[in-house]
Amino acid sequence: MRRRVPSIPRPTGRGVGVAGVFLALFVLSLASGTAELVPLTAAVGLPLLVAPVAASVRARRARGDLAVDASVSPPSSVVGGAVTLRIGVTNRSEGVGPALAIEAPGRRWQRRTGEIGDPAGEGPVDTRSVMVPSGLITLPAPGGRTREVFAGAVGSGRRGIFVLPARRSWVLDPFGLFGAAGPVIPAVSAVVYPAAGTGARWTASGDGDGETGAGEPATGGSGGGLGELVGIRPYVAGDRLSLLHWPARARYGAWFVRQFGTEEGEPTRLVLDDRAGVHRQADFEKMVADAHGLIELCWGQGRAVELWTLSGRAATHGAVGPGVEEARVLLAGVLPRAAGGRCVEGGTVITTGTGARSLPESVERIVVGP
Repeated sequence: MRRRVPSIPRPTGRGVGVAGVFLALFVLSLASGTAELVPLTAAVGLPLLVAPVAASVRARRARGDLAVDASVSPPSSVVGGAVTLRIGVTNRSEGVGPALAIEAPGRRWQRRTGEIGDPAGEGPVDTRSVMVPSGLITLPAPGGRTREVFAGAVGSGRRGIFVLPARRSWVLDPFGLFGAAGPVIPAVSAVVYPAAGTGARWTASGDGDGETGAGEPATGGSGGGLGELVGIRPYVAGDRLSLLHWPARARYGAWFVRQFGTEEGEPTRLVLDDRAGVHRQADFEKMVADAHGLIELCWGQGRAVELWTLSGRAATHGAVGPGVEEARVLLAGVLPRAAGGRCVEGGTVITTGTGARSLPESVERIVVGP
């Protein structure tokens, strides 16, 4: 259960510095008996008395008047793609709302290593710090009944599921000496999936000499009247002209083709070798990218994909809609882990050159790398 965020004001770095100056002047005035230091000491000490009260009042108002939301756009992106974090502050009162300060988001992103279904960023908001963090970013103060949005780039240079945990905002006093806890900024997550590799092909034994039944359509591919119409998709070279969707052309000014799902039957099954301790890191990343390429090949032919891992995870992903995103989430988050000690029957295992050495000879495989 998330602990309640305390409203006790905390000093900032500037506040600690001013407090040090005040203490030095106070000790010096007592030791020297110099009357001229008393007004100066009082002038330095007065803001230290007012600042905590002002920060506390502002923070109480912020927690009552301001609503904070956070999102990532787009929620999933290919490695190297543009991903933006948006923090929105909505003022529900008539007057100008207090300005919020937050830690730079780039410092807090965490790569998730748990199961794909684990809640993102859950847990208590850290309340152990005795000072307001340094290097805060001040968000725009929203006017009455308005909403302001802060936007910042999210690093997407490597594959993974990245979580920005729930964290508190801060409300500072006018002098910037103290801060009190403002509204909590909710947790957000960003999925960065690998680009589809082209180095793997469906083969029976991984020797690279030709297509086999593992790569053939399970129910006749996209079109031909063999599957259920599930939607439309952009036209790509090689699509049948009989599948062109003319109403979409008239509406959007671009070519689309009808997308068919598979009939009842066996979907294509691909098993990802995610065993720990048997792969080189570079080969493992290439294997995940090539698995994405093989899955997209199936999607392009209208086939569902049954994506498994040797560690025991499995899901069937359709060729359209949520199935595409679910598969990419799994590929984004998969990491080497202890396997269940069994091979999946009826599927093709995609593995690396080092991983293939420890698989039984009878296992149908696709080998990536040396």
